[in-house]
Amino acid sequence: MRPNISVLILNLVFVLGLCACDSSGFSLLASVGTEPVSPTGLQKSSLLTGSYVDTNSVTRNYESFKLQHGTDAPTYVQWIPNTTATTAGAVLVFLPYEGINWSDLVTDAIWDAKGSGPHPDVDEPTYDAFSSADITYIPMTPTAGAQQGFAYSFNGLHVLVVYGRFYTGQNAQNDIEDVKNGLRFLRDQALVDKTKIGIYSTGWGGAGVFYSIAQLGASYMPKAISTFYPVSDFKKWIDYISVTVPSE
Repeated sequence: MRPNISVLILNLVFVLGLCACDSSGFSLLASVGTEPVSPTGLQKSSLLTGSYVDTNSVTRNYESFKLQHGTDAPTYVQWIPNTTATTAGAVLVFLPYEGINWSDLVTDAIWDAKGSGPHPDVDEPTYDAFSSADITYIPMTPTAGAQQGFAYSFNGLHVLVVYGRFYTGQNAQNDIEDVKNGLRFLRDQALVDKTKIGIYSTGWGGAGVFYSIAQLGASYMPKAISTFYPVSDFKKWIDYISVTVPSE
């Protein structure tokens, strides 16, 4: 399959941005939160280790973690350090939709057994068998998940893949907490250059990115952000659905 040139170019610009761009443009978002930069309170449990051979024939190791902050729902991530074990920038890749089969939760095992494709969103809090739409479940193996960060790994950066797992019935704030835990995790890694942290996501994941930064505050401000078609303003979205559409 021929690669999408525009996506490759945007990823290249994003990688270069970790070395060059200034993050001060996000100061308005950052002023909302005030959490200290210390990751105190984040509990990490290692669940799985492994490796994969990338498209450049390089073997890369990964480790999967369960992250717990306070009483919030757990966050599941994959950590792919660079192959040289040297200090470098890091990219947080937030996958809001993809499913995993290596967590310690029954929900993930049940959904994984359903297989790829559309399924009734039975874990959604307001699910109704007659009116609720199906959602598409996208299974992501540990190797496939680690490969999501190849463009950044290839450039010597560390990568953290954060799974939102949209199908588990959590609300928008849970996605935001997942990204926040990912940023806390990166702040706790000695190999990560804290002045060169970037975030990448798409669609619903954009909301998790923007609002997590707003809630954490300036101390966690990344140096580069790249999102495709993000949800960035919940109020306008809700007003459009509840006010604008019914009036037309």
